[in-house]
Amino acid sequence: MVQENFGEMTNKATETWNGTVNKALEAFAMTSDFNRDISGRGVDLNAAIAREGVQYASDVQAALRQASDEARQLWTRQTEVVQDAPKDVMAATQKAVALSGRGASRSRVSGSCTGRRSAGSPTRSSISWSRPAKRPGTPLRSFLRRS
Repeated sequence: MVQENFGEMTNKATETWNGTVNKALEAFAMTSDFNRDISGRGVDLNAAIAREGVQYASDVQAALRQASDEARQLWTRQTEVVQDAPKDVMAATQKAVALSGRGASRSRVSGSCTGRRSAGSPTRSSISWSRPAKRPGTPLRSFLRRS
């Protein structure tokens, strides 16, 4: 009788043990699938981040190249203005103002500049500015339209 009870208890313990091991194997399989899914999503996310990084670097490189070209062109124009300054000071000054961003925007926004040579001096000019009436809020409106 003791042996029968011992045999039954051993069988029940073995069944319980086997059931527990099977459930643990199922849990490990599910965890493995979950980890594989998370790893795949992580790889996809990293690939997307890398693509965005490469695109951003390309955009920055293009912007820097364009800025460098524009700076080189401006430098060339400014050098020409400085070289022409001894010949005609007033014309060189007008060119320098036109080349500056502030002067260029002022001449576009504020009106037009007309220069005439004075008969008495080859390097002097008489300048007359025509300015339109100021409209309040115009720069803000133009900025908002560009955005």
